[in-house]
Amino acid sequence: MNIIDIILKKKNKEILTEEEIKYVVENFDNGNIKDYQMSALLMAIVINDMTDEEVIYLTKYMIQSGSRIDLSNLNNVVDKHSTGGVGDKTTLIISPIVASLGCRVAKMSGRGLGYTGGTIDKLESIPGFNVNLSMDSFIKEISDIGMAITSQTEDVAKADKKIYALRDVTGTTESIPLIASSIMSKKIASGSKNLVLDIKIGEGALIKNIDSGRRLANLMIKIGKENDMKVVCLLTNMDIPLGNNIGNSLEVLEAINTLYYNPNNNLNKLCIELASYMVSLGLNINYEEAKEKVLESISSRKAYNKLLEFVSYQGGNINELPKSNYIYEVKSDREGYLTNIHSLEIAKLSSSLGSGRKNKEDKIDYSAGIIINKNINDKVNVGDTVLTLYTNREVPSIDKDKLFTIGNNINNVTNELDKLMLYKINDKVINNSDIMLLTEENTDNSVYDLVSALLKNNNSKAIKLYKNFVMNGIDLNQIIAIIASQIRLLFQVKRLYNSGKSNDEIAKILEFKSVYRVKYLLSDSYYYSEDTLIKYLSKLSNIDRDIKINNIDGNILLELFIAGKDY
Repeated sequence: MNIIDIILKKKNKEILTEEEIKYVVENFDNGNIKDYQMSALLMAIVINDMTDEEVIYLTKYMIQSGSRIDLSNLNNVVDKHSTGGVGDKTTLIISPIVASLGCRVAKMSGRGLGYTGGTIDKLESIPGFNVNLSMDSFIKEISDIGMAITSQTEDVAKADKKIYALRDVTGTTESIPLIASSIMSKKIASGSKNLVLDIKIGEGALIKNIDSGRRLANLMIKIGKENDMKVVCLLTNMDIPLGNNIGNSLEVLEAINTLYYNPNNNLNKLCIELASYMVSLGLNINYEEAKEKVLESISSRKAYNKLLEFVSYQGGNINELPKSNYIYEVKSDREGYLTNIHSLEIAKLSSSLGSGRKNKEDKIDYSAGIIINKNINDKVNVGDTVLTLYTNREVPSIDKDKLFTIGNNINNVTNELDKLMLYKINDKVINNSDIMLLTEENTDNSVYDLVSALLKNNNSKAIKLYKNFVMNGIDLNQIIAIIASQIRLLFQVKRLYNSGKSNDEIAKILEFKSVYRVKYLLSDSYYYSEDTLIKYLSKLSNIDRDIKINNIDGNILLELFIAGKDY
């Protein structure tokens, strides 16, 4: 057995045996397989995938490559992991919340993978903070204050640590098998039996589409069951940055402010959800009760005080966060509303300022990064600062249009116009009945909402909406045509999205004049699959045929269809 044969086997889309995977892990760990050889195999895996069984074997032997932490003497231990995204500092917020409520958070984290720093990089930006705890110190801190965060030690899942660092600099981060095995090997070896996973999906995440996210979630749940671990997975949106601060010390600052001020933004909302599931697992209580406890911990600032206690315990000085020598404001040259923040481009810019790594040996500038000064839908005037850049380097040339979008279409007017254009994309004329269908003063009475209810299996709502249209004298054939048109567009957009296309690319391919149309069509994407959409289109085609050829009462057929019943 040799590494060349194994590389060629995976290159040729063949399945690796358990013995071959064991050979790879053990020999890469002991140095017999070189970085360049492992890089070739990783790329072959990225291109040709792995079966669930291959991933389970890979996870198994990465766990066995090091020691395992025994936390059996501690109660209510729970862990959390995020697949990472732009501005993701959830660990720094969630862990103190959960620890303040009687759970114990035992977390081993990694460094940056991609454009931004990882949790350990963020914590290391705090002067004096010790990210390299011994196992005895790690367990003692969990026992003393309810939480501890440390870098992955040399002894825990050793092979994964080497592979993790190599993936970061070889373009092999975006692989479901490699992500799953890396995360789960660390989590299983770290000793917790309760795990909440935050799988991020979208432009600013490693996982770009919902189907890949579901596969990753199911795979990690499967690995967890194999190892007697309770696993809860949340699929969360990463099309825009999480919060307003990107960059290591800047994200630490935002975490502090989030626990202190409890803002109503996407970062805080996500943290509340994740913390609630963690508390539910850790204390063995229902989600609603756990969420009440989480909200109380934040409002009373118990979580904030726990964060300060945690930082102090590991030697950090929160008052001495590093500051950049240069600050540069990116101002808007037009008036309108902030309609989009392009996560990936923001991440690339932040990395170029010094917040990320291109090579595994690169040093991070902990002070570098970006603060987003406006939120989505905020009014923007000419000269307003949209982004503030922090760096100790020369600021690169900036293409504002790649970083954010300023538009004049906003709120209800834009929403209704985009709905009209969605349904009438192939028609030049919009008539009064179209407007009645799509832009009722009560938005619950739109076909947009009817289709959404249909896909969510909310049949009672869908039937109510349909009957409203009938009562208002809307032509039956028109209703069928518009529903079919909407579902057809949903299918096109979902297929393009699942193939890795960005929202902007989809809009261009389908000749949409606004990316809003893509976002509308994807807004309910968690509730349907491509197969479901094909099934609905087939049923609508049959209904149309039976009405026109067989003279069957169309109202009955359509009502049965909307009610989710066959005829």
